[in-house]
Amino acid sequence: MLPAVRTDQEWQAVVWDESLVRPAAEDLAARLCLTGAGLRRYPEGSRPVYAVGDRLVLKLYPTVSAPDGVTEARVLEYLHGKLPVATPELLAHGEYENGWRYVLMSQLPGTELAAAWPAIPRAQQDQVVSAAGELLAALHGLDPDRCTRSSARPTGLSSSPASARRPSSASAR
Repeated sequence: MLPAVRTDQEWQAVVWDESLVRPAAEDLAARLCLTGAGLRRYPEGSRPVYAVGDRLVLKLYPTVSAPDGVTEARVLEYLHGKLPVATPELLAHGEYENGWRYVLMSQLPGTELAAAWPAIPRAQQDQVVSAAGELLAALHGLDPDRCTRSSARPTGLSSSPASARRPSSASAR
C-alpha cells in the first residue's frame, strides 16, 4: 500500500500525499482493531500523524526515518510515569510494510501551548516557564543508559487483525 521512502525526494512525494498515506493509516488502524474510531491528520509536523478518535495518536515513520519510530517507542516506554507531568503511554509499535513503522500512543488532554499562550496572563506564563524548567531538570536527572536498554519490543500487529493488541479505555487516558 505504501511505497518505500528512501530519499528526501521520495519523502516529499509520498509523505504529504494524503491519497497515498490515509488509506494506509486506515488499514493500519483496522489491523490494530481501531476501525471506526475516526482518523484526523494533524496538519503540522514532519511525518504523518493522526488522531484516532479523541484518545489515541498514530504516527507513521517512512522507511528512511524508521529508526526514529524505534527511538520514539523506547523513549515513550522509558519516560512513562517517571516525570512530574503526564506523558503519552506507548500502546503499540512495530513495522507496517515496505520498511514503514508506526507508534500508537495515548493522546494527552489539553490545548497546544502555542495556541493557548497568547491568552495566558503574564504571571501565569512565568509559572509555565518555571514548570518547564523543573520538567527539564527532571528529564535531565534520568539515566539515558536505561532508555537505550528499554524493553520496547514491537507490539500490536500480527498476521491477524483480531489478535492485534487493542488499547483498553483505561490505558488510553
